[in-house]
Amino acid sequence: MSLSTKRHLLAVIISIGLTIALIAPSAAQPPRPLPNLESLRLEEPVTLTSAPTALSPSLIGVSGRQQVVIRLSENPTARVPEGAAQAAQLQRITQQQDRVLSRLRAIDPTLVEVARLRVALNAVIAEVDGTALPALARDAEVVRINPVVNYERATQPPMETVPYIGATPDVQAAGFRGKDVRVAVLDSGIDYTHAAFGGPGTLEAYQAAYGTSPSDSRNKTLDGLFPTDRVKGGYDFVGEVWPNGPLAPDPDPIDCGAPGLSSGTCAGGHGTHVADIIGGEQGVAPEVDLFAVKVCSAVSSSCSGVAILQGLDWSADPNGDGVTDDRMHIVNMSLGASYGQNYDDDSAIAVDNLQPLGILVVASAGNSADRPYITGTPAGARTALSVAQTAVPSDASYPITVLSTTVYGIAQPWAPIPNTPVNGTLVYGASLGNALGCTAYPAGSLTGQILLVDRGVCAISIKGSNGAAAGAVAVIVANNAAGAVPPTFSFGGGTPTVPVLSITQAAGNALKARVGNATTIGFDTPATNAGSVVGTSSRGPTLGQMTYGDQIMYGQIIKPEIGAPGASLSAVAGSGTGVEPFGGTSGAAPMVAGAAALLYNAVDWSFAPWELKARLINTAETNIFNGPPVFVGPALAPITRIGGGEVRINRAIAAQASAWELSNGTATISFGLVEATRNPTTLRRTIVIRNYGNSPLTYTITPTFRFANDAATGAITPSTSVTTITVPPRSRRTFTLTLRIDPTKLPAWVLNSGSNGGNGAALTAVEFDGYLVLDAPGTTNDLTMPWHVLPRASGNVRAPASVRATTSTPATARLTNNGANPVSVDPFTLIGENPFVSASPGAGMQMPPMDLKYVGVRAFDGTGFCPANSPVIQFAVTTHQQITHSNYPVEIDLLFDTNRDGTPDYVGFTAELSLPSGAFAADGRNAFFVGPLSGPYSAFFFTGHATNSANTVLTMCGSQIGVAGLGQQINVDAYTYDNYFTGFELSKIEGMSTVLGAPRFDIDVGSGVVPANGSLNTTIYRFNAPADVTDSGILLQYSFAPGGREASAIIVR
Repeated sequence: MSLSTKRHLLAVIISIGLTIALIAPSAAQPPRPLPNLESLRLEEPVTLTSAPTALSPSLIGVSGRQQVVIRLSENPTARVPEGAAQAAQLQRITQQQDRVLSRLRAIDPTLVEVARLRVALNAVIAEVDGTALPALARDAEVVRINPVVNYERATQPPMETVPYIGATPDVQAAGFRGKDVRVAVLDSGIDYTHAAFGGPGTLEAYQAAYGTSPSDSRNKTLDGLFPTDRVKGGYDFVGEVWPNGPLAPDPDPIDCGAPGLSSGTCAGGHGTHVADIIGGEQGVAPEVDLFAVKVCSAVSSSCSGVAILQGLDWSADPNGDGVTDDRMHIVNMSLGASYGQNYDDDSAIAVDNLQPLGILVVASAGNSADRPYITGTPAGARTALSVAQTAVPSDASYPITVLSTTVYGIAQPWAPIPNTPVNGTLVYGASLGNALGCTAYPAGSLTGQILLVDRGVCAISIKGSNGAAAGAVAVIVANNAAGAVPPTFSFGGGTPTVPVLSITQAAGNALKARVGNATTIGFDTPATNAGSVVGTSSRGPTLGQMTYGDQIMYGQIIKPEIGAPGASLSAVAGSGTGVEPFGGTSGAAPMVAGAAALLYNAVDWSFAPWELKARLINTAETNIFNGPPVFVGPALAPITRIGGGEVRINRAIAAQASAWELSNGTATISFGLVEATRNPTTLRRTIVIRNYGNSPLTYTITPTFRFANDAATGAITPSTSVTTITVPPRSRRTFTLTLRIDPTKLPAWVLNSGSNGGNGAALTAVEFDGYLVLDAPGTTNDLTMPWHVLPRASGNVRAPASVRATTSTPATARLTNNGANPVSVDPFTLIGENPFVSASPGAGMQMPPMDLKYVGVRAFDGTGFCPANSPVIQFAVTTHQQITHSNYPVEIDLLFDTNRDGTPDYVGFTAELSLPSGAFAADGRNAFFVGPLSGPYSAFFFTGHATNSANTVLTMCGSQIGVAGLGQQINVDAYTYDNYFTGFELSKIEGMSTVLGAPRFDIDVGSGVVPANGSLNTTIYRFNAPADVTDSGILLQYSFAPGGREASAIIVR
């Protein structure tokens, strides 16, 4: 089919309305034809009503106005030495941008220059005619043209969190208050009139600076009111209407605060909260120089990709003279996108380019919960300090007792939290016809009662408000999804004047069985949550490729790297003096940014950014739990949730040494994914200890495990080249950390992109982690470094490239395995191949390569699995590159021409299971959706993908594509798409055709297992088949094998 036709089909798929329909499968349960089919089945089916090298695929064939980032060939000034060299490079960049723009305008006279970047990136951001892009991309000095990518903005005495992390009065009294440290807050702006920043703290002052509505001209001019003594400068790269209108930059980065408005709507305030935590009057570093860099919307939670890149560039060179001597020291980014791509994202590359200039970027890990690989970008950038959220000191869980049953709930910080018990009769909202509590209850209908409602549809603060208005004395919200820890929520409106608690789904079910009884909420007997990771904090590691030294390798790096409490009371924009709780990792990152500013003071500016980062990680508190103990017991947080631990700035200041891994210059030790084919498999890293003090330090070195059960397996044996080491004053010493892997003792690999795709426990079960402990006399100079490895027992199977078989004489194909582990073999009929492999376009190109390699198929009786007992059909897809997680950044599509008239009738595609609700990064599990081109699309089975694998199995029922029984011939096309950056095609295999359940070639794999260092004989059969089928042999997928050897194609001659 033509490229334009496929593009149209993709547009149709994306535009279809999404709905959920439940389809009851047959009740019959015959013997299972395949042992893994049951594990792939969903509990309930879900229904969902080549170009120039420089041009991003998403921009091929587009029309209309397009906003793009045009990267040019000269190095940005961040990549050259400071001083005269930078000035000279700036001149070269300016000249290049001038001449390229001149040529581009000759091609597209309608081109509008939006911005120029010269420091973090050498790029021009422009709005252009989409039809001119192919010609623009052919310019010899244009390296890449990407679409602009936008992001989302990722809380009781005041600032109780400040002394908790070690920023005590004694520390600040010692002169460590962030003085002269320049901190850029890339966010929604700062209300510099608020009292927290030394402003007048009055409504009159705010309205003089901002005006009375977003359309007021006063928020676009300085009016002599900005800069101030505390907020020293900044710029507004967004304006007050985007994304509902165009970007409208202006010199006044004041934050939009709803309390200060007389008219209009406002979604700002985020940046003011963040800035107050960093350096407000009661912030971590109350004497920092704050700079308001407005990159996020005043009317929504979105943050402009254009503005973010401009803001990073501004942070490196505020006065725009091309010399970075006025650069920021720290940049805080409490924003990001889940499933971050640390190698491919251009904002991540811009962050990495700032570190050599002396800029530390601190960023939020994200608020997408304990799901594998969901941590965000730009925090995923190699040099960024990624921050998880931990509980504040006063955070607690409260017992809810009815009859003899007690469950625990988490009180939401934006509602009252009393210190005496609350009593009342438990009533479920459903009894009043309002189970969700999103609409008002009759006045007085809940007087003196405790209301139980379900999560969903509206903000839980609205539920609390509606309950309070009807007389309830407390509102309890039951989660609508399984999970060990109740979620916490941001304030979403209403007036909740009574306590509001969240509980787990299981606790909700227990309470629903006991409604109508007297209930007590024990606010006088709280169980502390301090010292635990908050349930919504995002988990790592990062997706896809990683940088190791000067090499690019496949694997994952430890993110987040540090934690901090993220629910401080902080300043409310437009309120003058008001404060309110502000949470999430958005509130945790500024705690760490403020701590870094104090450390700058303590080391008298002598540290590079990576040294600041290392010291903070080295001295963090490691005894952090994976949730409140009343919910998870004494379960420690895995390294991929907490990194080095919870920040302790007093320890960082007191220590006189730091440790880091040599090649990457980071205090985290990431071994990544390891396919262990040999016994033993050995990995090594070189560790550096630097003593900055005037006296020698002797360390005892002990590699430890995070979890005792990991150590007990004997699968991983960590050791060091020395057990003690003495580091002289003002010196450094190195040693080697070695991991010895015995793959025969590794646990079964249970992590997958399907049923366990959003299950943090599945990642915990297969990863090994711990801390490298460097113990000095006393405790002041003790250091720790988190380590992490994802080892998988793998084999190394070889198969013949071809065999000869006739309908009367089958062929024997011997599979040999020279690996130390047995390998399972999954057989299919090979129907398509693609020998072409795309070269990686390079870092920051927003185009992860993902090329199809093989497509295979098998089909069998679907009784008990499929509607009307139609057949089960499985397509095996092997890609040239490994896919970390099926959710993002790659989607696999199949087009089916069932009636073989030359026009596709049905489509199937991989997607996150939350897609029907329109939610991104909300579930973590991936399924295969199938249906007519115009929809709806139903998913009966999870995607079969083991994570970190090139092999995917897509399972469907014949009824989904109009196939009632076996023996029907269909035509199939296969594609991969980038579903994260561009939405466009990455590779294809077209023109395939096969008879379902009656292939030309089939195979008997016997036991289906190739033993370690052994072989397996298989038998390949040839059958009569229509001449136009594309069956060419056998496809064998292996579990597990190294990248590039995870499948074999055996051509049958």
